[in-house]
Amino acid sequence: MSRESISTSLRLNQDQMQGLLTIKQLDALGITTSLIVDSAVRYFIKEVDLVVMGADAVTVNGSIINKIGTSQLAMAAHEARKNVI
Repeated sequence: MSRESISTSLRLNQDQMQGLLTIKQLDALGITTSLIVDSAVRYFIKEVDLVVMGADAVTVNGSIINKIGTSQLAMAAHEARKNVI
C-alpha cells in the first residue's frame, strides 16, 4: 500500500494535544490527514475503514489504559462495525 492511498482522521486530544503531534508526523511522511474533535467521532466513524488506537499501558489481562475519549471511540467503532486495532 502506497502512502498516496492512505489518509487519516485524528481526534484532537485536548489534554496533551496528541492529535496535533501525530498529524505533524504524518504530514512529514506525506500522508493526508484530517483533524476532528472528540465529539464528532460518531459522525465521522462511518467514513473510516479501520480504527487504530494507541495505549498508555496494557495490563497483563489485556485491559487498556489510555486517555479520555478512547472508550467513546471504541464504542462508536463497535456500533458502526469497524475493526479496531
